[in-house]
Amino acid sequence: MLISCENKVTESEEPPIKGTFYNSPDKLWAHRSNDIDQSIVAAKEFPGLEIDVFFDELSLQFTVRHDEDEPADLSLGDYLDAVVLDRDTYLWIDFKNLDKVDHQLAVAVLHDLIRMRNMEDRIIVESWDQGAIQKLHNAGLNTSYWLPHFEDGSSADSARIHQAIAQMLATGAVDALSADQSMYEFLDLNFPESVLHLWTNGLEGEEGKLRIAQLAEDSQVKVILVDYKENFLQ
Repeated sequence: MLISCENKVTESEEPPIKGTFYNSPDKLWAHRSNDIDQSIVAAKEFPGLEIDVFFDELSLQFTVRHDEDEPADLSLGDYLDAVVLDRDTYLWIDFKNLDKVDHQLAVAVLHDLIRMRNMEDRIIVESWDQGAIQKLHNAGLNTSYWLPHFEDGSSADSARIHQAIAQMLATGAVDALSADQSMYEFLDLNFPESVLHLWTNGLEGEEGKLRIAQLAEDSQVKVILVDYKENFLQ
C-alpha cells in the first residue's frame, strides 16, 4: 500500500532533527555496494553507499562481503581508500557479525580505520546489538539501530520491537533507526521524532519508484537504500 504524504512536513518547511548524521534532499543511496569497481561507478551517481562487513578477531581485519561464506579478499581499509577517501561519499556500514565478536576490540579497530582517514563524519555503522551500539557511540561513531520487520502491525512483535526501540533511544546512543521500508508506517506513527534510514529490497519498476519518492518526501526519512542504478529523484 502506498502512503499518503499530504499532511507530512518536508525538510524545506522543518529544520533538521537535532543530531542528524546526514541531512540532504539527495536521499537515495546505493544498496549492497560491496565491489570496488561497481562502487566507484555508484559513487558518481549516489551521495552514499551501503556495504556489509565482517570482523575477524585473529587477524584484526575487517572484510567487505555480504555472506560469511563469501571470499574474504577485500579489506575494509582497501575499500575505503579506493572508493571513499578522495570523494565526498557517505558510507553505511552494515556490521554483520558484531554480535558474535568482542565488541570492545572490534569497535576499537573500526574506529582506528575510520579516524586515520578522517571519515568520522561520513560513516554510520549499523547493528542490532544494543551493547555494541553503545560502544560504537562511546567511541564517537555514528550509529544506526537495525530493526526486524513484521507483516502484521497488530502482531505481538510490534510491542516487543516498540519496547526495544524506546529503550535504545533512551540511552542517547542511537543516531538513526534503520529498517525495511515496510516498517515506515509503524515507525512514523510511534517514533515521529527519530531519524529513519530505510532499505527498499524488492521494490522495482515505476511502482517501486513511486513508493520511494513518497518516502523521500518525509523529513524524518534521511537515507533510502535502493537497488536502482540511477538516482531517479535527482
